[in-house]
Amino acid sequence: METRIFNVFLVIDGICWTPALSSGCLPGVYREQLLRAGDAQERTLTIEDLNAASQIFVTNSLRGQLRAEMMMET
Repeated sequence: METRIFNVFLVIDGICWTPALSSGCLPGVYREQLLRAGDAQERTLTIEDLNAASQIFVTNSLRGQLRAEMMMET
């Protein structure tokens, strides 16, 4: 779960999650800082996790942390 230039984070039940590098996500600098500081944890994320997330944000070392929203196509 990623964008071309951002890493994705989901807050679920008060815990911040991001996909593991083994999933193919970008090894972002900002992402690594959040993981090392203990502010985020890695796990496999699913569509159900997106729906359950109380907050979604993306990070990039140049742009910082930005709020994101999931949009459903109808």
